Amino acid sequence: MSPSLIRSIDYCNPDDRIVDSAQRVAAAVIAACGTTDVVTVSMDGVLGASSSFFNVLLSDVVASLGPEAIGTRVRLTGLTRTQQAVFERSRQAVLRSAS
Repeated sequence: MSPSLIRSIDYCNPDDRIVDSAQRVAAAVIAACGTTDVVTVSMDGVLGASSSFFNVLLSDVVASLGPEAIGTRVRLTGLTRTQQAVFERSRQAVLRSAS
């Protein structure tokens, strides 16, 4: 299976709640994981991504694919320094709650 790329910007609608966008990204990631080994989620072009966005994205992915998927089958790229810090806090919180 070849890697897959999910562009978050394609699933983000500024008129929706941020968690709705996160759920759409998560659904795309979960679907892609059914047909590929590794899914890269690009955050390029996403100007703001709150902890709510990452919490929902990660929680949905972990609930469907298991905690081991984060960092092995699902990877994020294109994060700003701030997004990286928020993502890391969310990742730790979601993985703690999953264990």
